[in-house]
Amino acid sequence: METKGRVDANIKIGRLICCVLCSLSRARLEYKLGGISIHGYLGIHKAGNLAEAQKLFDEIPRKDVISWTTMASGYAKAGEGSASNEATELFNQMLKSEIDIQPDKMTLASVMSACSQLGDLEYEFWIESHMTEFGIALDDHLGTTSIDLYAKCGSIEKGYELLRVA
Repeated sequence: METKGRVDANIKIGRLICCVLCSLSRARLEYKLGGISIHGYLGIHKAGNLAEAQKLFDEIPRKDVISWTTMASGYAKAGEGSASNEATELFNQMLKSEIDIQPDKMTLASVMSACSQLGDLEYEFWIESHMTEFGIALDDHLGTTSIDLYAKCGSIEKGYELLRVA
């Protein structure tokens, strides 16, 4: 009960800070602080507030890779089927040509984590096949995320193969 009170108080403080900062120079600060503000809503004592974070995300006029990744990561960390689906949907939106945001390693790790929650090996294979196109090489972080996905989906041999290569 006491923790929930602190979470609610922190959310209120976060909203107040966002309001004050954004009122000073709304467009510029929303662009620069959007990812940070979203992260604040998602990360408060790991309780997360996806609805508030999504609302803030939707209000950011020019989203960058940080805001997209932060939102996708929040959904992936929620660990529920519908939230993990939201993470992959956000990734699909991000890749649309009119948005033109290039994913980075953290983006891919977040989406791969969502795939792990969903047990979606096909989407994982699609991500792996496009990593070169994105200019991203498999590193320890992405490799670990992939191995986790393979293990959860029952593809132990594929995970072991990746472990031997890494």
